[in-house]
Amino acid sequence: LASFVAIGKSAINSASDIDDMSQQIGISAEALQKWQYVALQSGLDNNQLQNAFVKTQAALADLSTGAGGPGANALEKLGISTEQAALGMGANIDTIIDKLAAIEDPITKASYANELFGDKLGSKLIPLLNSGGEGLAKLTAEFEALGYMTNEQVEGLSSFDDTLNIIRMSFANIKNQLGSALLPLMESFASFLSDKVVPAVKRVADWFSSLSL
Repeated sequence: LASFVAIGKSAINSASDIDDMSQQIGISAEALQKWQYVALQSGLDNNQLQNAFVKTQAALADLSTGAGGPGANALEKLGISTEQAALGMGANIDTIIDKLAAIEDPITKASYANELFGDKLGSKLIPLLNSGGEGLAKLTAEFEALGYMTNEQVEGLSSFDDTLNIIRMSFANIKNQLGSALLPLMESFASFLSDKVVPAVKRVADWFSSLSL
């Protein structure tokens, strides 16, 4: 039973993390899990992946708003339009990877990848980009074969985690309110100990000390 509870808690925590991260970077929970697997196979952890995708998201926002910048310029050179960039990460990340993989010049490919993902993820993805669409398709097939949580499952588990947080907060508030209600009683008890019990014990101790053997 304890093992099943632990498995359930782990699933809830994982779904909550996936849900939070997917909303932050603007892609679906299923897509995020795929890219987490790709990142893992490329030697990156989730924090590095998140930072890289936040950078890409910012480049898309800069292009869609006309703010410009190195990331936006790289997207334009890849053929991403202002209108396409405005659709966000979910509609663009696979296209960006495919367009990078299609670049033949390795220096240009590395330069664009670094501008869009940052130096760490950009350099880590170069071997994958060099393998072209086949390399990504292979990792995608591996990911799907391993199994993953659907968008609906992530949403359901994450919602239940929110419910648990409400319950925890409710019990914490009840505990605090109970403590507040008991404060007058605890103060009276402390006063009783200080004014009655401690002096009485001291008198008894003094009496024993005065006895001569």
